[in-house]
Amino acid sequence: MPIPESLRLKHFPARARLLALAPLTSFLLTAPVVHAGDPGRAGTAEKELSRRGERASQAHKLLLDGDEAYHAGKWQQAVDAYGKAHDLLPDAPATAELRTAATERLVLASVENAKNLSRLGDVAGAKQAIGRALAPDMAPNHPAALAEEAKLNDPIRTNPALTKEHRADVEE
Repeated sequence: MPIPESLRLKHFPARARLLALAPLTSFLLTAPVVHAGDPGRAGTAEKELSRRGERASQAHKLLLDGDEAYHAGKWQQAVDAYGKAHDLLPDAPATAELRTAATERLVLASVENAKNLSRLGDVAGAKQAIGRALAPDMAPNHPAALAEEAKLNDPIRTNPALTKEHRADVEE
């Protein structure tokens, strides 16, 4: 049976289509677990399955909100949305792809946020943002984050004396 035209996601990029289908996929992959166990535990398993599906749906919505903020240049808002989505998704095989997408987006938004903070004179805040992105449980070897960290730590490329007050004086 062909997919109706109204349900097709042709105008979305491949990554967005995968993200749109991820909550349903994770639900379908874990559905057989409900019936495999003890009938007395079926209610508990169904509740857990429902909770996981709800968390995946919330994470998906947060990723879409983060995408909007990212494309609008609201880097901190994007970092917050992607971070919440990342925290909602367990590190499990059923949600691995969606969690990886959330992590990648979080790191890229953190890099852009660090660039913006550095431009505004908040070098310490920029270093903190990059530090969170390069955390061992996040993406410790991400090339863009490592490059931005190197730039922030280079005294020739980033003035160590740069502060918000100095930036305001220059603007004035």
